[in-house]
Amino acid sequence: MSLSESARATSAAEARFRLQAPNARPRRLAVIPMDEQARALAVGLAAQGFAHTSFVALSESEEWPAHLTGRTRAVLEAIEAAQTVVLLATAGAEAALAGTLAEAARGRTLIGLILDSEGAAPEALERSLAALRPHAAMLVLAEGRDYVAAMLEALRA
Repeated sequence: MSLSESARATSAAEARFRLQAPNARPRRLAVIPMDEQARALAVGLAAQGFAHTSFVALSESEEWPAHLTGRTRAVLEAIEAAQTVVLLATAGAEAALAGTLAEAARGRTLIGLILDSEGAAPEALERSLAALRPHAAMLVLAEGRDYVAAMLEALRA
């Protein structure tokens, strides 16, 4: 009587052909908020200690998004060190810098997360979608901090 295919595949002789390491390595992410509400969320997420994620350092005291343009070097360094760039924007936010950031992130996966879309007016949501849609490989309507944290974990941050 011969062994079934399943029995042969689980035998010690076949074990040497199995991968001994996890199937995915952590990715280096850069998280860049596009507006004040997204900035507040990013500050909270940064405190959770995502080991492979850099959050662009932002100050509460400076005007938004003018502060982001004043941090060009930090933004570019975060993007250059990342494999994946995540842009956080609140539904209704302008996200006018999305095109510029997408240009800087060329060659990297760009993901757009639009926050609090449920309560937003359709016109406001469409404005945010229109700003990010042409640039993002993946565009997600995210509800709340826990959703965004789970998304970063799923991206192996």
